[in-house]
Amino acid sequence: MKTFYSLLIITLVVAPLHAYKHTPEDSGNSSSSEVWGVHKARVDNFNPASRATYDQRYISNDEFARDENPPMIIYVGGEWEITQGQLSSGQLHLMAEENEGALFYLEHRFYGHSMPKGDYSTANFQLLSSDQAMADLAGFIKMIKKQKQYKHSKVVLFGCSYSATLSTWMKHDYPDMITAVYATSGPLLAKEDMNEYLERASLVLGLLSKECANTLNAAVQQLQDLYEEEDGPHKVRKMFGYCTPRPSNEPYDKMVIFETIAAYFGNMVQTSMPTLQTECKKLLDTEGETEAEKLANYRRVSNDYCIHQDYKSTLSAYANTSTAQGSLRPFFYQQCTGFGWFVTTNNDNQDFGNVVTTDFYHKLCEDSFDKTVNAQTIAAAVAATNERYGGQNPTITNTAFAYGGLDPWQPMGLSDNINDDTAVFYIGSGGHCHDMFAPLASDGPDMVQAKIDLRAHIKNWLDE
Repeated sequence: MKTFYSLLIITLVVAPLHAYKHTPEDSGNSSSSEVWGVHKARVDNFNPASRATYDQRYISNDEFARDENPPMIIYVGGEWEITQGQLSSGQLHLMAEENEGALFYLEHRFYGHSMPKGDYSTANFQLLSSDQAMADLAGFIKMIKKQKQYKHSKVVLFGCSYSATLSTWMKHDYPDMITAVYATSGPLLAKEDMNEYLERASLVLGLLSKECANTLNAAVQQLQDLYEEEDGPHKVRKMFGYCTPRPSNEPYDKMVIFETIAAYFGNMVQTSMPTLQTECKKLLDTEGETEAEKLANYRRVSNDYCIHQDYKSTLSAYANTSTAQGSLRPFFYQQCTGFGWFVTTNNDNQDFGNVVTTDFYHKLCEDSFDKTVNAQTIAAAVAATNERYGGQNPTITNTAFAYGGLDPWQPMGLSDNINDDTAVFYIGSGGHCHDMFAPLASDGPDMVQAKIDLRAHIKNWLDE
């Protein structure tokens, strides 16, 4: 079943929710009912010769759990550090209350403090994959079910963005273990050239402020033209306050500049329309004789010093093996070895020029991970992912999908029915994972109804 909640007349008021963000916002509503725990997960789930384990963190909340076999509602962690608060409000909390369920939140390996190995070296990343993550989750479910209270509990998975993808794939690979799945904003189609992201972002930007979209479009085109002039790269860098790279790494230095502009505005479309509205006004109010000057002055950090915004500095961030870097490097590794999802400007229906291509990401993947990946291996990995899981036609049941009309990731998700045992909800006024939050005063009628209907599907599947 597909439910299409109205739009093209989009209500541009949504709740605030990373390169391009996936991470859900901390709800800030932690309670004393949330308890930290540790799952002794296997370091390598597929090496029978090794029984080494690592500490995989989780949070639980059993405030609504009935005494015997309560549903286990598991928020599957994605490419972020888990924090308290997510199990004390929102859709998860309401689902637990309505079904007398126990809530769990499991951190993904190599994110936060759940580290199978000590750093982010390429060698250690041989243990970073969706397969390993799903095997961790299966092991976690088995561990909890060893407790008498949960021995016969049904299991619901909840996921946002990549973790929604992972939850969907878990239902594919472990169908008998998982009763139902609630997947919001999950990209299911692995795709190298995700040019649709900026097309959707530009559409939303134009609906919010046609003047802002036109200014950005004109500014980027002027900057591209200026970059081709004699000493053009230096002129553009001087406008933005960027240092001149030594040595030059063209055309990749150029791609970094234009990718930075696209990512800045794309992330705001995805995460916070109110912020985008404020920033568009700031851009339009910034002084400048041309649109390019307005954009450069708006984005300039300082008149007193230059900042490094080039391929070398970008590579330095992605190649840094320290875990203090957060999710940047590990998730990029997963993109390079299975997902793609590289945001390019290979689309005429967007406002960010035509400079950023997959060549940029191919080089960054190769240079970041010790030449272990390249254009050929990336293409093969993306194809293998879609072959295994079916892309936008997965073979699964008992899964409720939610997608927002304002979400630039939506084109990688579902646009129609899969089968009679799944439900697809298109929420026109919704952004990235916005349906996971508690009811808000700013929710449009479509969002209000979708939240109710999504929970109802999960309850129906649990009651079967």
